[in-house]
Amino acid sequence: MSDNKTEKIIDNILCFMKQEIEKAGTQPENVSFDFSFSRTEKYLNAKEETIPDGEDLLALKNSYPKIKNDLWEKALKLCLTHKYIHESPYEPNYKKIHITDKGMARAVSVSKQAPLKNYFKNLLLEHTIPCIISAVIGSLITLIFTYFSGVCK
Repeated sequence: MSDNKTEKIIDNILCFMKQEIEKAGTQPENVSFDFSFSRTEKYLNAKEETIPDGEDLLALKNSYPKIKNDLWEKALKLCLTHKYIHESPYEPNYKKIHITDKGMARAVSVSKQAPLKNYFKNLLLEHTIPCIISAVIGSLITLIFTYFSGVCK
């Protein structure tokens, strides 16, 4: 049901929550998040009211503007299904979300992998590829000089 893109969005949500909890310097159960989506409330004898996106969803959307609402919602549903997060039964629709121990563990795991991935990526780009290019160029130059030195004799 979930693809690689959705898994990355799940990682983004959980890491966002972890960072906010660490910024606050508190325990996960003490921090709730508002990932509710904007909607229009219609009332019987009053004007319609537009309720904006929750502040935490808005922060994520600002960080990842290309991700559409349906993908955010799919990721949040999977987070609930896999018990990475839970929502208050009194505040449905992603209004009052808490990260679980399982969600926190995944966020910690992802944040520890990121520097390692970047290290190997940078190692490959900064050292290995230039060495290979130098070796190929050196081999070509040697081959050309060997060929022409044999022709010129």
